[in-house]
Amino acid sequence: MMRMLVSVRDVPEALLAARGGADFIDLKEPREGALGDLDLATIAAIVRVLREPGNGLRRLPVSATIGDLPMSALGAILARVDAVAAPAASTT
Repeated sequence: MMRMLVSVRDVPEALLAARGGADFIDLKEPREGALGDLDLATIAAIVRVLREPGNGLRRLPVSATIGDLPMSALGAILARVDAVAAPAASTT
């Protein structure tokens, strides 16, 4: 069975992907490169809309990149992981 991951950059794209049959929603900004990250407010808005009770959407897995940070920036990486994960954790 083939499954489809769709990368989105805003709420309208996320809704279009979810309603169009995506199996996974990936949050990223491709104009910033393969690991281009979205701002935290956009991530929170997308997660909120996708997790909203009664929206008629099935609950899809959502992933988000933290950006293209150098491996030597461990503190920044850990902080960004926590910040990006916060919207998902608040809707579980």
